[in-house]
Amino acid sequence: MRRFDVFSLKSAVLGLTFLMLAGSCSKEETPTTPTNLSDQVDSKIAQEWSSLAVTIVKDAPGFVAPVAARSFAYLSMGLYLTSSYGNPAYSSFTRNLAGIDQVKMPSLISGGQIDWNQATNEMCYHLIKALYRSIPAANNKMIEDLYLNSAASYDAQASTETKERSRDLGVKMAEAVYAYSKTDGQDEAFVNNYPNNFKIPEGAGVWSPINTAGKKPLLPYWGSVRTFSNLTNVEIVDATPPQFSEEKNSEMYSYALEVRNRTFNLNYEEETVVKYWNDDQKNGITTPGHMLLLTLNLIKQENKSLPEASAILMKVTMAMHDAIVTSWKTIFTYNTVRPENYIRNYIDARFISLVNTPATPEFCSAQASIASATAEVLGSIFGYNYSFTDATHFYRKDIDGNPRTYRNFTQMAEEIALSNLYGGINYRFSLEAGLKQGSEVGRLVSNL
Repeated sequence: MRRFDVFSLKSAVLGLTFLMLAGSCSKEETPTTPTNLSDQVDSKIAQEWSSLAVTIVKDAPGFVAPVAARSFAYLSMGLYLTSSYGNPAYSSFTRNLAGIDQVKMPSLISGGQIDWNQATNEMCYHLIKALYRSIPAANNKMIEDLYLNSAASYDAQASTETKERSRDLGVKMAEAVYAYSKTDGQDEAFVNNYPNNFKIPEGAGVWSPINTAGKKPLLPYWGSVRTFSNLTNVEIVDATPPQFSEEKNSEMYSYALEVRNRTFNLNYEEETVVKYWNDDQKNGITTPGHMLLLTLNLIKQENKSLPEASAILMKVTMAMHDAIVTSWKTIFTYNTVRPENYIRNYIDARFISLVNTPATPEFCSAQASIASATAEVLGSIFGYNYSFTDATHFYRKDIDGNPRTYRNFTQMAEEIALSNLYGGINYRFSLEAGLKQGSEVGRLVSNL
């Protein structure tokens, strides 16, 4: 039976009482740290909750890639802060996060042992319930089942007092991270993916949506969302898209012609690549979700401890989030026409992209940026020549989901980028810029 309710009405101010704990404790209630640390705890609980977060994204209304990446980042932040609580070896990373000074982290009032699995289970349960408020009943049941089953499996491992203390820490940490998440202004981003108040620029070579309801762009203001890292140097890539021209001898025409010809002349392997990395379609796991599942598999393979796994997840998900924000800022700065629009108007009126064209302008590729940011972070952790296999889609029957093996993370990112060229949704210059931009974002996050 649960002792804590998810952000009940009496906590409508987001746990104001706990946020003030650090400054209001009496002499008899001096905040303490645990007498044990989480270094020797395995990361199974973190893997299970992170995997569930990806699963429920598929059916969560409004959880497109940017919104999904945001939720993954805050969940991973909660995992990290909970599992590293009181451990000086993991205390420095969050100090440099933008806006973190707006929220005070909770302090334990009574010292003693912490059951880190119980604390993590409690934190994940409450934080996911807060972040994923639009999910259907079936997904809510999945959350409840994982929470109750996990709590029961760890129930005999600690005394009643330890379990109470651990769950208390988990609830308070969830509230702290959720309070921090709200300060980015996107707590209800899933409600309105296509705002009515955005005016689409007009003119030759300017993008306009062709396959979205009401002809509206997807999250056009996402480029101004707060990032976790300092992105002042990479907000706009140093490259620029070619000058628009419909002339056959122009650079723009040649890039578009390449997209048209590659899409119409794919071999089996290239078509497999397109479908394998097409994660942002309706009811898909999203590109950030795919990268997160890949990361979880590496964590499992390398048998990382709970704090180690949480640190890896936090860096990967924050890099993905920041890469998306950065690419969105660039995308809505240049408003470059998509290949599908250009090709139909000036090269081949019959052209249809192999996958659905995103409802955003072209330059630069968000998917390439996400992949490259992930590759940079994972390379910095596991090694830049680390070979691995991705089996994310092994269960699927609608595509060739056979595991794909890569020499390193960079090769994977480049394949993901090429899948968009083959699929007809990005020019090569946009993919190259996205890979470069993502790599820079990944380095910034890795160095936090």
